[in-house]
Parts: sequence; structure tokens; C-alpha cells
Amino acid sequence: MKLKKLLILFFLIISTLYLFSCGPNEPSDSPELVPIPGYQHDIPWPSLANTAWPMYRHDPQLTGRSPYAGPVAGVITKTVPAPYMTSSIIIGYNSTIIYTYLGNLAACNFNGIELWKLNLTSEISSTPLINSDSTIYVTTGSLNSLVAVSITGELKWEYKFETEAWSFSVAIGKDKNIYLVLGGKMVVLNTLGELIWELDDNQFNGSYYSGISFSPDGNQLYCQGNDVSLIAVNIKSRSIAWSFGDQKLESGAVIDNDGNVYILPNTIRGDKFLYCLYPDGNIKWKFEHELVIRANNIEPAIDYKGNIIFGREIIYSLNYRGELNWKYDLGDNKLKSSIIVDSNNDIYLGTSIDYNRLKIISMNIDGQINWELPITTETALGLTFTINSNNELLVPTYDSNNFIIIN
Repeated sequence: MKLKKLLILFFLIISTLYLFSCGPNEPSDSPELVPIPGYQHDIPWPSLANTAWPMYRHDPQLTGRSPYAGPVAGVITKTVPAPYMTSSIIIGYNSTIIYTYLGNLAACNFNGIELWKLNLTSEISSTPLINSDSTIYVTTGSLNSLVAVSITGELKWEYKFETEAWSFSVAIGKDKNIYLVLGGKMVVLNTLGELIWELDDNQFNGSYYSGISFSPDGNQLYCQGNDVSLIAVNIKSRSIAWSFGDQKLESGAVIDNDGNVYILPNTIRGDKFLYCLYPDGNIKWKFEHELVIRANNIEPAIDYKGNIIFGREIIYSLNYRGELNWKYDLGDNKLKSSIIVDSNNDIYLGTSIDYNRLKIISMNIDGQINWELPITTETALGLTFTINSNNELLVPTYDSNNFIIIN
């Protein structure tokens, strides 16, 4: 009995010492994770389809950043018939490829076999967008409408506008509403195709190249202006929060995880800057470049380390503080499609000297060439590339015959 009591006392002492040795203030053996300055992560957007590439430039911040690695070999593995494409490619669930050509909205499987097509009888300029319910939205240009289409290709509804519906992209808020800027007016529709609200202001630029991006919390959106470079709209108050600049902005604003806004205005007046703006519209920093910017659809990209990559005849990489990492001179070539990046921070872009001398280039994070691929079978490259979950690069063309899949 005495031995039993001693054993119980012994175990009580050991247990007490163990508890005190593992107290809450004791440092852990595991190293504490310190956030990397400028590091970016994928912003959750529940209203958008959770696919490899559900909209123009991948996400509502227009980062052009894929959560998947891109191709390593730089070899064409497939060409898919798609004459006279005028928009970019998106990815639906089950790796379905969704694209437009000759007035058709179409879908094919990952082998390039067409699943369906819906003739909309109008040139389609906007890249389709697919939401979390697998509804596809696209504008119809001269038919003045936005259409909603099921994932099997049936028309769900059509909303008619008072003006032509030319736009690079369709935007979706966290509230599931669809946002467009057309004819100097912002229009907001719900998932049933009903008008929720609109904002009429002559500052809005409703041209062909208009695009919308969102703040990370979804409470503010950004679009190109008419006499100003950029307009910020407060979604809750349904009013213009601020505007910035006086030079034409022909590519969309790109947003980082902290809500900073990156724009690359037209250089026709002589000023040559990439701007980084705080969410309130004040300048955080600006970087002077050597580019001639008179083209649309050349948005910057932001990689996972927070580097900003942009260019035209020269490709620049800046860190999140606006300091130059490197620059790469394209020589006689010029950027013809907006830059995208993959999960390894590799860079993909399309260049041309003229319609018949096209090239796809992959670069690493340090600006060194991974591979170059001349394109001799098509006449022009399209808006922006797409990366799917099979690590393939999907390259749209413009006024040509096929789109290209590269591995």
C-alpha cells in the first residue's frame, strides 16, 4: 500500500513538472512565419467559378497570375479551329475551354473537341466570364446586349442596353452582380438579368477597351476614364470616390493584395510613368519608363513575390517598392498580348514585328529566357493568354484561323 501511494505521488510530481515545462509562454521549436514584404496570395472570390482561369486576366484584380505552373517545353501540342477570334479564352469546370469566334460562343474539351457553340450573330469583343453557378456572361457588341448562357450552351437571358456593348471584359462583384461600363455609364445587373443600379457620369469611358477591376474586399471598383486616367467607384454608396490623372488609359487597372492600384497610361503627351496608387487615389510611387504606350490590352502582371511586370518594346520587372529588378529589350519586336505569370513566377508574353512574325516568349523571374516559340501558322495574336490545370498555355489569335495550345 505504501509503495502504491509513493508511485501515485511520483506520477503527480512528474505530471506537474511536464505541465509547467509546456506553459503557454514557452517558445516553440517551430520557427515563426514572418510575412514576406510584397508577397501576394490568391484573393477568394466566391461569386466566380473556382477554375484555372474563369475570366479575363484570371481574376477580378486583373493580375494575370495563374495558380498553376505553365509549360516547360514550349512546344505546340494542339491547334483548335476558331476563325476570327476577337477575345481571350477562359476555363470552366472539368477543364472545359470556353472561347468565341465568328459571332459564336463555344466550348471544347481539353483535347480541343468542340462540345457546343451558340451563335450570337454579332462580333464578340468581351472575354467570357463564368460564375460559381457555371453561368457564362458575354457582351454582343453591335447587338447592344449582355447574354447569360448555361454551361451546356443554352441562352438563359439577354439584357438590352441603349448603346453598343463593346468591352474587353465582363466584371463580377463579390455580390454576384455583373458590372459593365458602356457609353459613359456604369450598369449593374443581377444574376436574373435585372437592372440593379446604374451610374451616369461623363467621366466614364465606355469604349471598346474598357475594363473593370475590384479592390480585394470588393467594396471599390476601378475603370478607365474619359478625360481622366482612372475612376474609383464606391459600390456601397454607388458613387464616384475619386479620379486620377489626365492621360488616356487604354488598359485596365491592376490591384495587389493591399489594394494598391497599378496603371500604365498612354504616353502620347510625353509623360512616361507606371503609377502605383494607394486605395484612396494618392500616389504611392511612380516609375519612369522608356516605352511608347499607344496600344490597349497591355496590363501589367503581378507575380506571387509582388513583382510588377509590364512593357511594350522593353519588358520591365519592378519590386513592390517600385525599384527596378531588370529590363529586357525586345529589339524590333513589340508586346502584342498582355503579360501573364504562373505559380513559379515564370512570365509569358506574345510579341510581333508585324502580323506575320509572331513569337511566344517564356522568361523566368530574373528575366532570363526559358524558351521562345515562333508562330508561323497564324496572322496575329489575341488579347491575353490563359494557363490551365494541365500546365498548358492557351494562346488566342486575332483575325486568324485557330487558337494554339502549348506544352
